Amino acid sequence: MISEWWAAEIIVLLAGTLPGAEVSLTAMAIFSNTCSICFYFPCGLAVATNTRVSNELGAGRWASARFASNVSLLLGLGLVCCTSLAVLLGRGLFLRLFTSDRTVDSVAEPVLLICAAYVVLDGLTIVLCGALKGCGRQMLQAPIVVASYYLLGIPFAYLMAWPCHLKTFGLSLGALLGTFSNFLGFALLVLCTDWRRMAEVVAQGVTQGVATGARGSAKRGLVRCTAAGSSSDAVTPQRPESWQLRAHLINSAVPMVAFGFMDNSVMLHAGNAIDATLGVTFGLSTLAAAACGQVCSDVAGVTFGGVIEALASKLGLPSAHLSEEQVGMGVVKRVGLIGSVLGVMTGCSLGLLNLFIIDTDRTRELKLAAETEASGFSITMSNNTRPDFTAITVEGPTDVPGVVASVTNAMASAGVLIRDMSGHRDDDTTGTLRLTFYVTKGGEQVEDDELKDFGRSIMAACNDPQFHQKKEKRIVAEMEELKAQLVKTQELLQLAVKEKENTQKIIEKHFLRIAKKDDPQDDDSTAEKSTAMTAS
Repeated sequence: MISEWWAAEIIVLLAGTLPGAEVSLTAMAIFSNTCSICFYFPCGLAVATNTRVSNELGAGRWASARFASNVSLLLGLGLVCCTSLAVLLGRGLFLRLFTSDRTVDSVAEPVLLICAAYVVLDGLTIVLCGALKGCGRQMLQAPIVVASYYLLGIPFAYLMAWPCHLKTFGLSLGALLGTFSNFLGFALLVLCTDWRRMAEVVAQGVTQGVATGARGSAKRGLVRCTAAGSSSDAVTPQRPESWQLRAHLINSAVPMVAFGFMDNSVMLHAGNAIDATLGVTFGLSTLAAAACGQVCSDVAGVTFGGVIEALASKLGLPSAHLSEEQVGMGVVKRVGLIGSVLGVMTGCSLGLLNLFIIDTDRTRELKLAAETEASGFSITMSNNTRPDFTAITVEGPTDVPGVVASVTNAMASAGVLIRDMSGHRDDDTTGTLRLTFYVTKGGEQVEDDELKDFGRSIMAACNDPQFHQKKEKRIVAEMEELKAQLVKTQELLQLAVKEKENTQKIIEKHFLRIAKKDDPQDDDSTAEKSTAMTAS
């Protein structure tokens, strides 16, 4: 518990190094105090779980101990859901208990959203901790807590707060990840517990009167996997029971979790290293570097696959007690396959967390620097030249067509408006072109933390101006094609108008001829009638 408490205090102290430290520290203090208050609600249930589970195991009723653990977990789930809902719905009123500063409210209110999820995971972890204490397995909890908070939670909080610029929200996400990892570890311990074996260990300790032996056995807690079955199973194989299938699922999944994690970790780190070295030197694409990283990952899997299985066998996973005949049954094979698939998916998903610690921006900068050195262009950006604009100066050779169009298109794609522009060519033998742009974004200067990414996009446009030049040529060709289609359509319309006029003349002549036959004395009135009929 003290390790978890220290981790929470470290995360709160990190808030004091953020911009606007006073507000950030206050918001994280509210987060910490809220979590501490909600901690005491499931704490009593954890004590009751500890007592009930230990009593049932001492009486030899291992099934009742397992049932008590499951019921306590369900009760804890209902309790923490109610507490979380109260924090979620009443967070505005809850903030009034700590502060009346609206600036603090605006920062702390999103943090309390994370607090609502934190309360659920922390409460369930406390209940699971009570069940594990009832089994006498306290010593297994400390490594999980240390790994969850100090290897995952605090580093993740740092990454979210500073590189990702999430500040207090990122710190609270780190605390949430640490608690989730802690809950997951405790849940796996309870799920993998061989309750029958635990009852035997307690009974043996009571009989021998050796408490230390009981604690040492309880610390191990889980039975090593064996494939030996009874003699009756060898003669008449029976369908495995549900607990046997569950144990087989766990034994199949756990090694695959480690394998998937190692596979993705090696692939990402090796691929990034290859991209930052061979990719920069020889122009190797990122996709090709990833393929090389996959080769390294496969080699590592073949090399260390046996080591992973050996380490997994030392975890003391629950024994399935399957006979040789049962191992060959279809249902056992399907369960093993499902466990392996779920394990690999989980391990690969955890391996993706390496993306948070890999500096991909550094690789892009190295590649961009190599391309820039080859192209001869350089870029200078400053917010100090003019008070209301960001000055961008592009220098490079004059014999590269399409540079101006490429740079302006890159600026437009970044949402930057060009306010002023000037160009100059040096009167020397090098033929250096200097373009200066004064731009704004949203009516103001481009933010300092955005200049780096903005400069990359402009440099990429200078290095590959042919892309925009080809794009312009394609657009011009499409415009010419549309213009030709428009001219053709106009000609067809003119022909249609002429045909309409000719048709009207024919109809008029026809009606005049009919009128003359009926009343030759009244040609004028007949002509007027025919004209009116034609018009109608």
